Amino acid sequence: MALIGTIETLLAQSNAALFSKALAYLQETDLDAVFNEVTPGNNVVIELDGKNLFAIYQKYTTKSMAENKPEGHKNYIDIQYVHSGKEQILVAPTDAITKDGEYMEERDLYFVEVADPSSFVLTSGMAAILYPDDIHAPGLAVNEELGAVQKIVFKVKIN
Repeated sequence: MALIGTIETLLAQSNAALFSKALAYLQETDLDAVFNEVTPGNNVVIELDGKNLFAIYQKYTTKSMAENKPEGHKNYIDIQYVHSGKEQILVAPTDAITKDGEYMEERDLYFVEVADPSSFVLTSGMAAILYPDDIHAPGLAVNEELGAVQKIVFKVKIN
Protein backbone atom coordinates (compact mmCIF):
# COMPACT_ATOMS: atom_id res chain seq x y z
CA MET A 1 0.00 0.00 0.00
CA ALA A 2 1.36 3.43 -0.91
CA LEU A 3 1.98 5.89 1.92
CA ILE A 4 1.61 9.57 1.03
CA GLY A 5 2.18 12.75 3.04
CA THR A 6 4.67 15.18 4.53
CA ILE A 7 8.07 14.05 5.82
CA GLU A 8 6.73 14.25 9.38
CA THR A 9 3.74 12.05 8.50
CA LEU A 10 5.93 9.47 6.81
CA LEU A 11 8.35 9.38 9.76
CA ALA A 12 5.42 8.68 12.07
CA GLN A 13 4.20 5.83 9.83
CA SER A 14 7.50 4.04 9.29
CA ASN A 15 9.80 2.38 11.79
CA ALA A 16 12.23 0.78 9.36
CA ALA A 17 15.83 1.93 9.86
CA LEU A 18 16.39 2.59 6.16
CA PHE A 19 13.18 4.64 5.85
CA SER A 20 14.25 6.72 8.83
CA LYS A 21 17.73 7.16 7.35
CA ALA A 22 16.29 8.34 4.01
CA LEU A 23 13.84 10.75 5.62
CA ALA A 24 16.50 12.10 8.01
CA TYR A 25 18.72 12.68 4.95
CA LEU A 26 15.97 14.88 3.48
CA GLN A 27 15.86 16.95 6.66
CA GLU A 28 19.64 17.29 7.13
CA THR A 29 20.93 17.80 3.56
CA ASP A 30 21.25 20.97 1.48
CA LEU A 31 19.13 19.55 -1.34
CA ASP A 32 19.45 22.70 -3.47
CA ALA A 33 23.23 22.28 -3.54
CA VAL A 34 22.88 18.75 -4.93
CA PHE A 35 20.17 19.79 -7.40
CA ASN A 36 22.60 22.40 -8.77
CA GLU A 37 24.58 19.42 -10.14
CA VAL A 38 21.53 17.80 -11.80
CA THR A 39 20.33 18.50 -15.33
CA PRO A 40 17.36 16.96 -17.17
CA GLY A 41 18.38 13.48 -18.30
CA ASN A 42 21.53 13.49 -16.14
CA ASN A 43 20.57 12.26 -12.71
CA VAL A 44 22.83 12.32 -9.66
CA VAL A 45 22.94 9.14 -7.56
CA ILE A 46 24.10 9.24 -3.95
CA GLU A 47 24.60 6.03 -1.97
CA LEU A 48 23.46 6.37 1.64
CA ASP A 49 23.95 2.72 2.60
CA GLY A 50 25.55 1.12 -0.44
CA LYS A 51 23.01 -0.69 -2.62
CA ASN A 52 20.67 -1.02 0.39
CA LEU A 53 19.68 2.65 0.22
CA PHE A 54 20.48 5.24 -2.42
CA ALA A 55 18.99 8.51 -3.68
CA ILE A 56 18.43 9.40 -7.32
CA TYR A 57 18.14 13.16 -7.92
CA GLN A 58 16.09 14.01 -11.03
CA LYS A 59 14.97 17.11 -12.93
CA TYR A 60 12.35 16.80 -15.65
CA THR A 61 9.19 18.21 -17.19
CA THR A 62 6.02 16.31 -16.38
CA LYS A 63 4.40 14.24 -19.13
CA SER A 64 0.86 14.18 -20.43
CA MET A 65 -1.48 11.45 -19.22
CA ALA A 66 -1.23 9.79 -22.65
CA GLU A 67 2.49 9.22 -22.01
CA ASN A 68 2.05 7.33 -18.74
CA LYS A 69 4.14 4.16 -18.41
CA PRO A 70 3.17 2.14 -15.34
CA GLU A 71 6.22 0.54 -13.76
CA GLY A 72 6.98 -1.94 -11.03
CA HIS A 73 9.92 -3.12 -8.95
CA LYS A 74 10.67 -6.43 -7.23
CA ASN A 75 13.66 -5.70 -4.99
CA TYR A 76 13.26 -2.07 -3.92
CA ILE A 77 10.70 0.16 -2.26
CA ASP A 78 10.52 3.71 -3.66
CA ILE A 79 10.33 6.81 -1.52
CA GLN A 80 9.49 9.52 -4.06
CA TYR A 81 10.02 13.05 -2.71
CA VAL A 82 9.08 16.16 -4.73
CA HIS A 83 11.51 18.93 -3.86
CA SER A 84 9.92 21.47 -6.20
CA GLY A 85 7.02 21.46 -8.63
CA LYS A 86 4.08 19.10 -8.66
CA GLU A 87 3.19 15.87 -10.38
CA GLN A 88 0.45 13.30 -10.57
CA ILE A 89 1.20 9.64 -9.95
CA LEU A 90 -1.04 6.79 -11.05
CA VAL A 91 -1.02 3.73 -8.81
CA ALA A 92 -2.61 0.28 -9.04
CA PRO A 93 -2.08 -3.03 -7.26
CA THR A 94 -0.19 -5.77 -9.06
CA ASP A 95 -3.41 -7.74 -9.48
CA ALA A 96 -4.64 -4.95 -11.80
CA ILE A 97 -1.94 -5.73 -14.39
CA THR A 98 -3.55 -6.41 -17.76
CA LYS A 99 -0.35 -6.77 -19.81
CA ASP A 100 2.98 -7.95 -18.42
CA GLY A 101 6.30 -6.46 -19.38
CA GLU A 102 9.82 -7.86 -19.37
CA TYR A 103 11.67 -7.56 -16.04
CA MET A 104 15.04 -5.81 -16.31
CA GLU A 105 16.90 -7.27 -13.32
CA GLU A 106 19.88 -4.87 -13.48
CA ARG A 107 17.48 -1.91 -13.11
CA ASP A 108 14.88 -3.68 -10.94
CA LEU A 109 12.26 -2.39 -13.34
CA TYR A 110 9.45 -3.60 -15.54
CA PHE A 111 6.73 -1.76 -17.46
CA VAL A 112 3.15 -3.02 -17.62
CA GLU A 113 -0.38 -1.97 -18.44
CA VAL A 114 -2.97 -1.78 -15.66
CA ALA A 115 -6.74 -1.48 -15.33
CA ASP A 116 -8.43 1.26 -13.31
CA PRO A 117 -5.49 3.01 -11.63
CA SER A 118 -6.02 5.53 -8.86
CA SER A 119 -4.08 8.79 -8.79
CA PHE A 120 -2.68 11.29 -6.34
CA VAL A 121 -0.75 14.54 -6.58
CA LEU A 122 2.55 15.30 -4.88
CA THR A 123 3.50 18.95 -4.45
CA SER A 124 6.72 20.52 -3.13
CA GLY A 125 7.71 18.96 0.19
CA MET A 126 5.53 15.85 -0.17
CA ALA A 127 6.57 12.23 -0.57
CA ALA A 128 5.04 8.84 -1.24
CA ILE A 129 6.29 5.39 -0.30
CA LEU A 130 5.58 2.85 -3.04
CA TYR A 131 6.02 -0.86 -2.39
CA PRO A 132 6.58 -3.61 -4.98
CA ASP A 133 2.83 -4.28 -4.83
CA ASP A 134 2.25 -0.70 -6.07
CA ILE A 135 2.49 -0.42 -9.84
CA HIS A 136 3.00 3.29 -10.45
CA ALA A 137 3.28 5.84 -13.25
CA PRO A 138 5.06 8.92 -11.86
CA GLY A 139 5.95 12.23 -13.47
CA LEU A 140 2.55 13.05 -14.93
CA ALA A 141 1.21 16.56 -15.42
CA VAL A 142 -1.48 17.80 -13.06
CA ASN A 143 -4.58 18.86 -15.03
CA GLU A 144 -2.54 18.36 -18.23
CA GLU A 145 -0.41 21.43 -17.36
CA LEU A 146 3.21 20.44 -18.00
CA GLY A 147 5.65 21.69 -15.38
CA ALA A 148 9.21 21.42 -14.10
CA VAL A 149 9.87 19.00 -11.24
CA GLN A 150 12.86 18.37 -9.02
CA LYS A 151 12.47 14.99 -7.35
CA ILE A 152 14.50 12.54 -5.31
CA VAL A 153 13.68 8.85 -5.56
CA PHE A 154 15.12 6.84 -2.68
CA LYS A 155 15.55 3.16 -3.44
CA VAL A 156 15.17 1.06 -0.28
CA LYS A 157 16.33 -2.56 -0.64
CA ILE A 158 13.92 -5.23 0.53
CA ASN A 159 15.55 -7.81 2.79
